[in-house]
Amino acid sequence: MKKYVICILLCFLMSLTFVGCSKSEVNAPSDKEEMVKDEGVVEDENTIEEKEDVECEMNLEELFQQGMDSYAEKDMEPPVLFPETDIEYLESFYPGISYANIKQLYIAMAPVTNAPMEIALVEVADGSDVAAIRDIFQERIDARANDTTYPEESAVWKKNGIVTIRDNYIFMAVMTDDYGIPEEFILD
Repeated sequence: MKKYVICILLCFLMSLTFVGCSKSEVNAPSDKEEMVKDEGVVEDENTIEEKEDVECEMNLEELFQQGMDSYAEKDMEPPVLFPETDIEYLESFYPGISYANIKQLYIAMAPVTNAPMEIALVEVADGSDVAAIRDIFQERIDARANDTTYPEESAVWKKNGIVTIRDNYIFMAVMTDDYGIPEEFILD
């Protein structure tokens, strides 16, 4: 019986020892590994692997906020734009957008439907969707620029509407002359 109790106590102590190590301590790289990682190569005793290029991940909501903050830095009141994430609702403004494999989406629209102030930031998961989203955004600009019902607003869409691209990120914006388009949104 004593042997069982001692064996159980030993097992208990060993389990406490393992629990005491955090995952970061167990998997912490050595100085050599850190130095090699900084050079773009991961090396261990048996293999050498090229470190994959890591794409710059942009948080589109944060990017939008940076753009709005840039107005405040110029002592301007940021425009009133409401975020919209319902893809079915957005389909009526951007026909075909729901067919793309979207990784991130941040679209902000003016509270008045015809107001020429709109920002659309999209990251697609597949590079083959970049051209499709660019075309959808350009069609939105062209349709609004050629709307004869609201000629003043149409002129702003025609003059100030832009679509820019960086990797799998596509951006569309139209802002009135007094606001201009923040540099943060020009991805090209």
